[in-house]
Amino acid sequence: YLRLRFGNKIGLTACALYFFISQTVGAVALYAASVAISTLFPVSLLWSTVAIGVAGTIYTALGGLRGVVWTDCVQSVLILMAPITVVVK
Repeated sequence: YLRLRFGNKIGLTACALYFFISQTVGAVALYAASVAISTLFPVSLLWSTVAIGVAGTIYTALGGLRGVVWTDCVQSVLILMAPITVVVK
């Protein structure tokens, strides 16, 4: 849409910016999960990063979009239930 409306240069710039931001967010999420795993278990940061990356890749490859959607549904239910548990307690 951006390329058709504003030209090729803006479309490519937006594409590059989106790619950079999405890769950065993914890397930060992977690093945060790896730090949590290496803190809980006696595993190096490198191996926990590799294990989480491989597990996520296999899960997405085998489950496909259906698996990702179901994971998002379960995660959204947990996120919505968290404030309720705080209020009830």
